[in-house]
Amino acid sequence: MTGGQVMVSSPQQQQQQQQPQQQQQQHQQQQQPQQQHQQQQQQQQQPQQQQQQQPQQHQQQQQQQQQQQPQQHQQQQQQQHQQQQHQQQQQQAVVAWTPTSHPQSLRVTGNLGLIEVIFCFLLLFVVVCLFVVVCLFCYLLLLVCFLFVSFSFQFVVICCCLFVFIFHFTP
Repeated sequence: MTGGQVMVSSPQQQQQQQQPQQQQQQHQQQQQPQQQHQQQQQQQQQPQQQQQQQPQQHQQQQQQQQQQQPQQHQQQQQQQHQQQQHQQQQQQAVVAWTPTSHPQSLRVTGNLGLIEVIFCFLLLFVVVCLFVVVCLFCYLLLLVCFLFVSFSFQFVVICCCLFVFIFHFTP
């Protein structure tokens, strides 16, 4: 439309113009079912993939369980065998030291407390006797010194006796 001219189109031209539009619409409509069909195919393929994955996972789990079960069974058998050996050793040790097999050892252990008490009393008696003997010896030595020796010598003898007495009997 230029220069004030009016263009009149005939009905045939309008139909020709409309036909391409209709053809495009029909083409689009034909494409849509194809797309829907493709989507359905994709959806159908997904469950198949899931079904294929599930048996594989199940098989793997079964294989792992089958592999683990023999190992666990072997470990349990080894532990039971070790426990049985330990119990047998304990039973042998108990049998070796029953009262019927070693009655003398039980008598010694039963009288061990009495022997220790007697030994302590004997040791205490010996220590007291030694103390008394040393004291008497020092006393006699001092007496002799006072009677027959000069004063300076008496002093030296007394100091020596005290020194020996203090350092010998103190721990």
